[in-house]
Formats: sequence, C-alpha cells, structure tokens
Amino acid sequence: MKLKTRNGGQDLMSMRKQKYNVQIKGEHINYSPKIQVFTSNAPLCEQYIYVEEKKYITNKDEEQRLNRKYYSAIEGRFDDIIEYYKFREDNLNPCEIECYCCPIRRIFHKGSYEKFNSFKFDIEFNSNVSQEKATEIIEKSSGTLLKKRNLYYWRAKRNVDKTKYILKSYKNFERKKSDIIIFPEIIEKL
Repeated sequence: MKLKTRNGGQDLMSMRKQKYNVQIKGEHINYSPKIQVFTSNAPLCEQYIYVEEKKYITNKDEEQRLNRKYYSAIEGRFDDIIEYYKFREDNLNPCEIECYCCPIRRIFHKGSYEKFNSFKFDIEFNSNVSQEKATEIIEKSSGTLLKKRNLYYWRAKRNVDKTKYILKSYKNFERKKSDIIIFPEIIEKL
C-alpha cells in the first residue's frame, strides 16, 4: 500500500480496522472499502516524529510531553508498505519532472512481494459473516470466495495488462526486497 495523508497526517491516527462512518450529502454511511490505497510524497517513517526517534516532544505552548506515537503502531495498520522512487545509475540527481531517463525502484518495506505482484488481495469478511451472506455481498463481483482459518475472504479477478510494464529483478535494497519498473513504451521513445 502507499500512504496518503492530509491535515498533517491526523487522518492516519484516526484510521482503524473497524466501522467508520463518513458524511455524504447530509447523511452518514458506513465506510467499508474493499481496498484502501494511501499515497504520500514522504515515506511513512517521516510522517510523524515517532517515540523511537524522540521520547519527548514540545507542544505549541513550549511544554515538554511524552511522545506516544509509535512507528510500529502506525505500520501495523497497513498490509503493504511500498516505497516508489526515481533514481539514476550514473550518480546524478533524478529528474524532478516526468522523464525517460530515470528508472523507478520499488522497495517493499512490509508485505509479500510475490503476493503483491500476483495481484492476490484477499478481502477478509468479519467473523460473524456466514458463507451465504458473503456470497450475497460479492454476488455482482468477479472473483472467488475463499475460506481460511474459519473466516471467509474474497479475491477479486483482476484484469491487469502485464505487457504495459516489466518488473526487473534488482538486488535487495537496504535488506528489503526491491525491483525496478520499466515501461516498454518509454524505452521505445528513447
């Protein structure tokens, strides 16, 4: 997953794996997406000052208080944490605009590299959802209903055109699984 924040990242602190209501046109509905993707221009580890980095923080009134933001707590809310960034193999700085000379590296900080690349994203139903109810919920969706450890999961059938990109295996980056994304249409333009 990528990470997206606004309002100084306060949305992430309120994110929970539980029922959450959102307002729509004067009423509230249960927010229950099948997949959430968050993106950010900064890595997750830079979203806050975590206790691992600084035990005490100073508030706006210049008072010292105990920092209660743990990186492990925020990281635990995500299934996958993937960092994408441009780089240059010639030790020059990567371009700041869209270009054809800078490859894109993906670094898997959390999650399964193989599972992510095979597009197997299993959506877990609550423990009180029966097989009949799960079947009813996914009735109009293309995919498969699975049962693992007495829970039901739905795996969508994804039509991904893998001819649009090439994943080039790359040595592990800082002991994390990584690869390089190459787009054939860009290579043709070079």
